[in-house]
Amino acid sequence: MGREITGYWVTDDHKLIQKTMHLSKDEQKKAILAEGKIPIWSYNETDYVKGRISVEVQLGKYSYVAYDLFVKHQTFFIADTIDLGIEIVPMKCMQKSMSSGPPYYEAVL
Repeated sequence: MGREITGYWVTDDHKLIQKTMHLSKDEQKKAILAEGKIPIWSYNETDYVKGRISVEVQLGKYSYVAYDLFVKHQTFFIADTIDLGIEIVPMKCMQKSMSSGPPYYEAVL
């Protein structure tokens, strides 16, 4: 089990990104260049990946949960790297004894 990085190319044209997001990295870059756009390298990283399961442990700020769920896990799924994304957050009874700001399961649910 270890950290996983998924890289991809983006540009300033969202419709072009939608067309290229399912392509390989090389094909993404070629398609963006063919449209006369500038390809920009980007990536997402997750805490743990084993097999086709991604795990994020979020004990920090609550605002990162939405990013994890709707950017990180989704990017790995679209890239066909994972089939399942798991987000681990404390329950309210644990969160009460933590510093301010951490998410908690009941609110995320």
